[in-house]
Amino acid sequence: MSDPRSPHRRGRTINGVTAAGDGQVLSAPTTDGTLAGLSVLVTTPGITSSTSLGEFDYRAGLAGGLGNLMASAAASPNGELPAKITAAQNTSKQLGTQITTEEKIVVQQQQELETEFNNLETTLTTLKSQSSYLTSLYDTTSSSLGSLTGSSSSSSSSSSSS
Repeated sequence: MSDPRSPHRRGRTINGVTAAGDGQVLSAPTTDGTLAGLSVLVTTPGITSSTSLGEFDYRAGLAGGLGNLMASAAASPNGELPAKITAAQNTSKQLGTQITTEEKIVVQQQQELETEFNNLETTLTTLKSQSSYLTSLYDTTSSSLGSLTGSSSSSSSSSSSS
């Protein structure tokens, strides 16, 4: 026989869920999603027979609420965490694609700038060569003109002395 102080009588519930009693312990079924095997120790000093002690309502505290929140957030595949992880993975893939595209654009721009630089170097070399040619042509022309001018004045002075 069970203990007369047992809180269990047919129809006893915790939060409307039928609970089983063993001695002074009233236990909710482990299969219940909210109570999940919650056990309550009932001590009633001075009461020696089966007596209705009132109602027991269960409300999850902070830790229980956080536990339920985490369980629902992590529930696969419709939970919030799997959805966030999937969204982050998709964003990562998109960013990877954008980075690859940008790298190709940078390589192309670098090649274009290198080509432009090489063309400018070639043009600068050509201009330097033309500058040297023109300088030497000017020097040669000046020298030729100078000797023509110098020989004319020598001839003139020779003629005047005679």
